[in-house]
Amino acid sequence: INGCSKAYAMTGWRIGYAAGEAEIITGMAKIMSQRTTNTCSISQIAAVTALNGDKIVINQMVEEYRKRRDYMVKGLNEIGISCEIPPATFYLFPDISFLLKKRYDGKQIRTAVKLCMLLLEKENIAIKLCMLLLEKENIAIVPGEPFGSNKNIRISFATSIENIKKGLKRIKRFLSKLS
Repeated sequence: INGCSKAYAMTGWRIGYAAGEAEIITGMAKIMSQRTTNTCSISQIAAVTALNGDKIVINQMVEEYRKRRDYMVKGLNEIGISCEIPPATFYLFPDISFLLKKRYDGKQIRTAVKLCMLLLEKENIAIKLCMLLLEKENIAIVPGEPFGSNKNIRISFATSIENIKKGLKRIKRFLSKLS
């Protein structure tokens, strides 16, 4: 089982494939045909072209993403956001739990609940940070809670180095407003 989203930069196309014993694939097809819609013919042709195409392009893309990942991880760590290097993705999952020790608008943040009350009206520290960064610095990030942690955020580095530099600068500016 695999897909074309990440390996072939076809993230919006929602196309995947599976190989296996005929009996298993036939069973999968029966279930899938009743549970999902089918991929359009254009996406199918694009996937076949990607799968049969020159793999040098993939190696170049992987190297470019590695550079972006490393740059962004280093930048986040330099501004005080703890971030480990992920093995294979174009998302980072930095830890923002240190915000619980900060002040926002002069008010002590001691717990995630307190932060939520101070910032907006929801219940998750990462959601608050995401909303504030979007509102104050035009940075779109995703809370980590749907991915298993309310002390992390999810940031994509599937953009240019120039945009990553701008984003890091904006995050740093936002953090400088906390005390």
